Parts: sequence; structure tokens; C-alpha cells
Amino acid sequence: MDKALLNDEVVKALKHEFDSSLVNPVEMELFVDSSMYSDIMEKLTSEVATMSDKISFNRYTNEDDKTKEMGVEYYPATVFYKNGREFARFVGVPFEQMFSVFAFGILLAGSNKYCIPEDSDDYSKIATFQMDSCISVFVSESCEYCMPAASTVMRIAEANPKIKAEVVMASLYRSLANKYSIEAVPTTVLDHDPEKKFVGAYSESLYIDKISKIYLNQSPEIIMVEEETEESDQEQEE
Repeated sequence: MDKALLNDEVVKALKHEFDSSLVNPVEMELFVDSSMYSDIMEKLTSEVATMSDKISFNRYTNEDDKTKEMGVEYYPATVFYKNGREFARFVGVPFEQMFSVFAFGILLAGSNKYCIPEDSDDYSKIATFQMDSCISVFVSESCEYCMPAASTVMRIAEANPKIKAEVVMASLYRSLANKYSIEAVPTTVLDHDPEKKFVGAYSESLYIDKISKIYLNQSPEIIMVEEETEESDQEQEE
């Protein structure tokens, strides 16, 4: 019998959190190829799915029509749904600290406990984003500031049906990171446009403000927000 990827302590904590928080079914889709990373991700997702009868996932390979329909190009990729809507993807394997982000995606999908409050200023700002958008955040497993950045992007996407979040393990996909000139993590890229990005981890409100400046102002001076002198809450990982 293969050794479990998750230790007993982690399993116990997750089961408790899922039992106390999940109120709705959690639907995920896992897209894999023949790589070692896909094998690891399938095993990990299977282990997590056994922790609650509310969690389920469908598996697709790189040869399935569904994969082409979803536009998946990098494997493995996990898609999270809430109320039938895709709100987030995790591209890669959530090693080390990024496993918390993967688990957070499940909690967001199955509960409103961790969502941005609808009566908050942040929620009102997010509601002003009226174009179909994708917010990608490039992360690494050893970056302590990547977890809050990724979690914030997921919360933003959950709050607005026009937005999808994408968390990408930059260390596993160097060609993709190079495409967007990723030199530090976390780096946030909007709508897969290398000219629309900023580096660092910020408070949720400031993070939303930075995204607003890009979506509501289209001049190059505003788009290149990483050139601003305003400091992030945490120093980004080099």
C-alpha cells in the first residue's frame, strides 16, 4: 500500500475544519497528463476527497475533449466550482505552504464562512469590476507571503462572478513564468497581460485597490502599478 501524502495530524485538522465549515457540496475538476506531478496531484486530491462526503472531483486527461473545452494547457490543474461556477484554478502541485491555499479553495467553495462580507467596502469595490477577467498570482512553495496573496485573489473571484482566480506554481512552470517576466513571488498578473502586473503581498483592501487602478484606468502610467513607490505590507520573495 502506498504511503499517504498527508500525515495524521494534518488529516485530523482538515477533517475537523471540513466538518465544521462545509455546508454545500464541493465540486472540483482535476486535469492531468502522464507526468509525475500529475500522479502526485491525483493522489493528493483523492486523499482530501475522502475527508468529507461533501467533496468530490472529476478527473480528465490531456486527451479529453473537456480539457480542450476548459483551455487547460499546463498540468496538473485543479478547477474549483461554487454554485456551478468556476471561480478558481490551482495550476501545479500545492507543495508545502501552498497546500493551505488548496485547502482554502475547498473551504471557499463549500462555505460562506471565509468569503468577503457583502456589507464591506471591499465587496462593494469588487462589485464594480464588470468585465470578464482573470487574476493570476504566481507563487512558490517556500514563499511565506504567497499564501495571503493567493487567498485574497480567490476571495475576490468568489465575490464577483465576472472574475476567475488562477494560482500558478511558478517554480514548476518556468516557461510560463518567463512568458510574464516573473522575477519575484508573489506576482499578480491581470488578464494574462504581462504589462498588467504588480509584485508583493498586501493587505486585502490595498490589494483590491491596486487591481481597481488597473481595471478602471487603462493608461500605461496606471497599468504599470509595480512602478509605484508605495511599499507592500511584506517584502516580496526574490
